[in-house]
Amino acid sequence: MSEIVYDGEDAEELKQGLIDAAMALYRRGLLSGKEGNLSVKMPGERVLITPARKDYSALVPEDLVVLDLQGRKIGGQRSPSSELRMHIEIYRRRQDVEAIIHTHATYASILAVTHSKLPAVLDELTIALGGEIEVSHYAVPGTEELGRNVATALDGKKAAFIANHGCVAVGRSIDEAVENMIVLERASKVYVISKNFGFPKPLPEVAISKEIELYNS
Repeated sequence: MSEIVYDGEDAEELKQGLIDAAMALYRRGLLSGKEGNLSVKMPGERVLITPARKDYSALVPEDLVVLDLQGRKIGGQRSPSSELRMHIEIYRRRQDVEAIIHTHATYASILAVTHSKLPAVLDELTIALGGEIEVSHYAVPGTEELGRNVATALDGKKAAFIANHGCVAVGRSIDEAVENMIVLERASKVYVISKNFGFPKPLPEVAISKEIELYNS
């Protein structure tokens, strides 16, 4: 198989950026073992994605896989993540998305398994992610249906919960996607814990609209 898709400084920078993002999430406990996956768009309608069944603590650039936007493998020696269909579907629908992160972060997963939306209870949630976070309709992992359901749940936002599975965050760069995943898990934690002390109060609608207008234009 030709490895031309890996040539050039830009490709090397993207690969290293993806590795750095995975390690940042791993150190924070948002990625563990072989769970979750990351991807970033490459020039020429291609996608760089993490491999299946590879421990993140030992991930190296040579492990990464290149796909086209039909999900076909066109570079790399390993098999791509089983959730490649979800990544491809999001890229097809969202021209603003350049990077995608899927994790099984603990507090986000609590909301995913209870099919609970995350209201806009924090300013940073609205500013970074676009407001209330939805839960996708359930679908079997790795299927095209799951990809469609998650892409629908995103609906212009920068994060979503994957029913009975985990969560996804997107961004205009891999660094932004990392920050969005961190915000999602922190806001999920605040929301889950705060329910022990009363009913969390969402931001006023006028504040949500104003923050989206100011920070997402």
